[in-house]
Amino acid sequence: MQNNDPQNIWQNQKTEEIRVPLAYFKHKADRQRSRNLWVAVANDAVYLATLVFLGIVFVKTPNIAARLGLALLALGSLYVAHLRHKQLWPGAPASDTPPDSGITVYRRELLRWQQDQRHAWRILAPLLPGAIVFAIIAIPALVRAASADRAILINAIPFCVMLAVWLVLLPIVRRRNLKKIQQELDALGS
Repeated sequence: MQNNDPQNIWQNQKTEEIRVPLAYFKHKADRQRSRNLWVAVANDAVYLATLVFLGIVFVKTPNIAARLGLALLALGSLYVAHLRHKQLWPGAPASDTPPDSGITVYRRELLRWQQDQRHAWRILAPLLPGAIVFAIIAIPALVRAASADRAILINAIPFCVMLAVWLVLLPIVRRRNLKKIQQELDALGS
């Protein structure tokens, strides 16, 4: 009867040796948490600058439909900024919970970062309605202005090239980051 006792089996099982010291995982978890803090602060600054820019453009824009698009874009930016901040800023642990081991903390940070990388497009979705409404009004006006003055078109080319490069590189960088995170999780035996 003793051989089938789950507690006895669990207590007498052989454990695998961990080749990496626990301090290494604690250090990596702390580094990831610190990185998330800086990413959260940088995101907050970028969204604040975006809101200031949208506010300036809003004040200068006489078209009501373009203003509606800018307002939707600003609301989407506020919502995304809130989501990203909440996602990246580490919450305070409950006072009655015991401290986690270094491996547990590191695994949790990796899983959180993996989740963040997988759902990047879902985070950007609230920005689309405002961007579409604004683009419907702004693109024809920009094309008319560019046909009258070629300097506007020449000034817009660097922005369009940078936007295209960003759209191409974002999935590549995300895939590479997901692969690295998955390798780390596999190394932990998750």
